[in-house]
Amino acid sequence: MKAARILTIAILSCMAAAPAMAEGFYGAIDLGNTHASDVCAAGAAAGCTSGAGAIRVAGGYQFQPNWAAELSYANYGSAS
Repeated sequence: MKAARILTIAILSCMAAAPAMAEGFYGAIDLGNTHASDVCAAGAAAGCTSGAGAIRVAGGYQFQPNWAAELSYANYGSAS
């Protein structure tokens, strides 16, 4: 039942986002967390961190409904 709710919300979110397509210039900022589970395997040194903050900044221009150009910069952090 929980999976059905998540799927329904995901589908409705995609449908709601469709009219928000850019015309001309557009930009985006994405924030999140990264997690590398293999970095801190058993026996790793104390203080091992397998996650970090992530950011992506993007901008572009839509020439026609089917053609656009985009540049982006992403920093997904580092695990140590």
